[in-house]
Amino acid sequence: MSLRAFFASSLAVLVALALVAAASLVALTTFLHTASRDLGSALLRADAAALLETALYAAEADRLRERSGLPRRSTVAEDDARISRCLDTLRGLITSERGKKLMRQLESVIAEYQSESARASGPAARELRLQRLDEAMEITEQIQAVSREQAEATMRHAKRLDVLSNDVGIGVAVLLLVAVAMLVVLMRQFIYRPLVAIRSAIAEFAAGNRRARAPETGPIELASIAHTFNYAAELVERQLGSMATVAHDLRNPLAAMSTALAAVRDDRPLPSEEQVRRLVALGQHQVTRLDRMVGDLLDVARIEAGRLELKLTDCDLRGLARGVVELFRSESPRHDLVFLEPETPVQVRCDEGRIEQALGNLVSNAIKYSPAGGRVTVGVFARGDEAIFEVTDQGVGIPPEERERIFEPFRRSPTSREAVPGTGLGLSITRRIVESHGGRLELESEPGKGSTFRARLPKESPAG
Repeated sequence: MSLRAFFASSLAVLVALALVAAASLVALTTFLHTASRDLGSALLRADAAALLETALYAAEADRLRERSGLPRRSTVAEDDARISRCLDTLRGLITSERGKKLMRQLESVIAEYQSESARASGPAARELRLQRLDEAMEITEQIQAVSREQAEATMRHAKRLDVLSNDVGIGVAVLLLVAVAMLVVLMRQFIYRPLVAIRSAIAEFAAGNRRARAPETGPIELASIAHTFNYAAELVERQLGSMATVAHDLRNPLAAMSTALAAVRDDRPLPSEEQVRRLVALGQHQVTRLDRMVGDLLDVARIEAGRLELKLTDCDLRGLARGVVELFRSESPRHDLVFLEPETPVQVRCDEGRIEQALGNLVSNAIKYSPAGGRVTVGVFARGDEAIFEVTDQGVGIPPEERERIFEPFRRSPTSREAVPGTGLGLSITRRIVESHGGRLELESEPGKGSTFRARLPKESPAG
C-alpha cells in the first residue's frame, strides 16, 4: 500500500465516522424537533379545549343572567362568535383520527346546544340545553385527555431519544477514539518503524558498515526509498570490492613488467637477444592489459557522467568483426574461434572504435568463460533495418536470476567470480555502447551449456 492510499483510507474512515455522527445528530435533532412540535400541539389542543369550555360556560352564564333579569356580559352573537373561534382553533390543532371523530361529535353537540338555546325557554328546553352542554363538556374533557395522553407519549419518546442520543454520542466518541488509536498504531508500524529502519541503515552505512541494508517494508514510497538505498549500497560495496580487484589486477602486469625490466638492470649481464625480445613482448602485453583496464575505468566514468561521445561513420560490420576475430585467434590459440561471415557487406552507421570495443568485450568474455578447446562463434547478419553481431560460447552459462544483474557496473556472475579474473565492467560498457547507437543487447543462456550475446544495431544510427 502506498502512503497516498494509506492516508486516503484513514481519511475515508474518519470521514465515514464523522458522517455517521452527523447523520445521527441530524436524525436525533429531527426526532426531537418532531417530539417538541407534537408536545406543543398537544398543549395547544388542551388549552384550546379549555378555552372552548370557558366560552360555553360564559354563554350559559349570560343566558342565566338574562333570565334572572340581569344584564348580559356579552350578546348572543358575541358568545356564538367566541365559541365558533374556539372551535376553529381546536379543529386546526387536531390531526389524529380519534381527535377528528371527537371533534365532529363536539361540533354536532354544540350546534344542537346553540339551537336549543335559540328556542323558547322552558324547563324541558332548559333541561335539554344543559344536557347538550354537559355532553359538550364531556367531549372537550375527552379531547383534553387525548391531548394529555399524546403529550405523555411524546415525553416518553423524547426521553428515549435523549437516552439514545447519549448512547450514540458515547458510541461515536468511542469509535473515533478507537479509530485514532488504530491510526496511531498503524502509522507507527507502517510508517514510523520503516523510517527509523532506513535511518538506522543509512547511519550504519555512513559509520563504515558497508553491509548495512534497509528492510524494504512499509508503504510503496518508503519501500522504494529503501530499495534505492540498498541498490546504491550494493553498488558502492561492489565498487569498493572491484577497486580492490582492479588494484590487484593492476599490480599483476606491473609486477610482470618489473620482473622483465629487472633482467636488464645495469648490475646484471644482458640476456640473449631472444630472451630480450621475449621480455619486451611480455612488457608490451602487460602494457596492453593496463591500457585496457584503465580505458574501461575511464569509459565507465564517461558513461556515468553522460559524456560518451560517438564519431559516426559508414562502415562494414564484417570488417570490424573479422579484425576482432583475427586478433583473438592469435591471442587465444587454445580456443576454437569461428567466424560466420556473410557474403555481402553489412553496412551500418556507427562509431567504429566503440563497436569494435563492444565486440571485443563480448569475444573476450566468451573466451574467458569457455573451457580450453571450447568453441566461440562470432556471427554478423543483416536483417531488415538491423545489423546484428552475436557471440556464442560453450562456457558455464548464466543463471536466470543473474542475467540482468551482470550488465550492472562491477557486477560479475558468482559462479565464476573466483575462477575468472576481471573487473566486471565489460558487459556494462558494451550495453551502453550498443544503446548509445540506438540498439539493444540481448542475452540467451543455459547454465552448463553456454551463452549467446546478440547486439542489434539500426543501420542508420539515431545517435548524433
